[in-house]
Amino acid sequence: MRSLRVLVLASGISALSLTAMAGFTTSELGKGGFVDGSSVGDILNNFLGTNGAQQIDLTDLSTLATALSSSDSFDYSSNASLALFDQNNDGEISEQEFVNILNGIGVLDGVDTTDNGIYAQAYATELAAMTSPITLAQIQTAITTGNTYAVDAPQVQTTTLAFSGLDSSHSSSLGILDGLGNSLDNASANVITSFSASHTSDSNATSRFAISATGALTLASDQDIEDLQPGTYTISVTATDDNTLSYDRDVTTDVSLTVSNERGCIINNGIASANFNAGGDGEVIEGATVTISGSHDENDKLFVRTAASIAVDDDTDDVTYSSIPGYSGITNAVYDKSSGELVFNGSLTLANWVEVFKLVGYIFDDNGSNPNETRSLIFSLSNNIPYNHPDGEDHFYNFDNTSLTFENARIAADNTTLFGLQGYLATITSQAEQEYIEPKIGGQGWIGACDRMGETTIRDYCGLTSTEVSNLFGQSSWVDSNGDYSIGQGEGYWYWISGPERLDYMGHDRGNSSTHHRQRTYSRGTSVFNQDNATQTYTNFKGGEPNNYLINNSSCTSNCGGENMLHFYSDGRWNDYSNNSGSIQGYLIEYGGMDGDPVVDLTEDKTYTIATEGQFCAHQ
Repeated sequence: MRSLRVLVLASGISALSLTAMAGFTTSELGKGGFVDGSSVGDILNNFLGTNGAQQIDLTDLSTLATALSSSDSFDYSSNASLALFDQNNDGEISEQEFVNILNGIGVLDGVDTTDNGIYAQAYATELAAMTSPITLAQIQTAITTGNTYAVDAPQVQTTTLAFSGLDSSHSSSLGILDGLGNSLDNASANVITSFSASHTSDSNATSRFAISATGALTLASDQDIEDLQPGTYTISVTATDDNTLSYDRDVTTDVSLTVSNERGCIINNGIASANFNAGGDGEVIEGATVTISGSHDENDKLFVRTAASIAVDDDTDDVTYSSIPGYSGITNAVYDKSSGELVFNGSLTLANWVEVFKLVGYIFDDNGSNPNETRSLIFSLSNNIPYNHPDGEDHFYNFDNTSLTFENARIAADNTTLFGLQGYLATITSQAEQEYIEPKIGGQGWIGACDRMGETTIRDYCGLTSTEVSNLFGQSSWVDSNGDYSIGQGEGYWYWISGPERLDYMGHDRGNSSTHHRQRTYSRGTSVFNQDNATQTYTNFKGGEPNNYLINNSSCTSNCGGENMLHFYSDGRWNDYSNNSGSIQGYLIEYGGMDGDPVVDLTEDKTYTIATEGQFCAHQ
């Protein structure tokens, strides 16, 4: 039968009247091209105007593109040639229907039908821009070009930032993506950025910053860290899509930049592997510590640059750092505000610990009670507390919070080592040593001193031999019959019984006692200790101690539970106590200074001159 070409439809003819004229059903129109007097053909014919098909009106496609810029569907009743794209014959063309029909043209490549047909507007815009004569190559180019459109708004993903301690860069990208999902931080996105910044006490906030080509928030080229004010900068970032073909979509997001900008910061600590000797090459070392040497106050702080997670204890203000990039062997690092210690938990080689030490920054109080000239840190390959002992060697301390009797604590301490260094119950022989470890001890614990060692049981508790005890009596001529020390047997005569100071005499107390009342008391203002001929003269007894407290002091005729071993309270003051665990929470182990200890170098002391090495520091 001879085919008749359908006349070009006048504006306003409905899809229904078109159906009547062509002799097709609405359903058939929804499936593809329309040809007078024959079956529905390939929709490609309607683009090309071939095989007797009515060519699609490109003006209608332009109208469709405009409509889809503000809506997900279009009522095409005034644009009859678009009826071909109405898949479900409901009088409207949805974005999804449009891309589905295009995808049905088997000779076309790359039609994107995902995400509710979001590319429909891009395809309609490009198809409407074709020029006659229309070719398959033009149609394919329109689809390919449409895929370069920015069909989504850009994104600024980061909402809160914090400076890491580096002077000119930032620890985090702003997370900018363009409308095609490409990222600015790997230079694949096409986005124009702009911003404004505000701060409650910085009227020049906007001029402080810049956004790099990779989307990092940085200081402006003419700005320094000290120009920033402590607190929060609110930065309003606008990202506008700048793809070759785009809908000029943009987004504005407020991000918060937290700056803790304190005068007094050291971040280049000069640590090197050559500063240490752990006794073996490549050995895995458990734990490390950076400690503020000497006195410090609450404004001093150690921190870890690059740590991805930072948690502050609301009760103590202690800070936990975790997820340190490149060092999966580290569980976390905890800064103890009271002790000035930054303790790393985990296992690394010496070389890796040195690299971790280089991430440690030191914020020091520049206006407080401490002198401003210098500050010192101790870097240590151990979680034990390091101390520059007056004997010229490094000593280490560890509070073991196991509740034991004095005797068992002494034995346990003697059975420990640290890199081959022999452990022992701690001996505290100077005010400087006491003040250094005082904030670092973890409760009430035993230290290595005893009295009344002429009594066999106590001698054994304290680990002395009978010969050693006889020599002690000869050194100090124990008084045992003058009323004050009627118990005898060295009662009230105190000795260190552990460590390098073992058997050093520290003095005897001047307490008041009688034959039947052997718990001693002290008159107000009395000097507790007589330290004549003492080898070690430092003591730190609590007021009224040692008192040899007796369980049944009025009628007992033997020791009656007297107190002959030394421990410290949680505030560091000393007290005598009996050989039972009672309220004693643990014991303090000391390492260092013993004959036969191996030669190791586990610490490095660094002293920094504030005038040349201190700086303003924005830190995490």
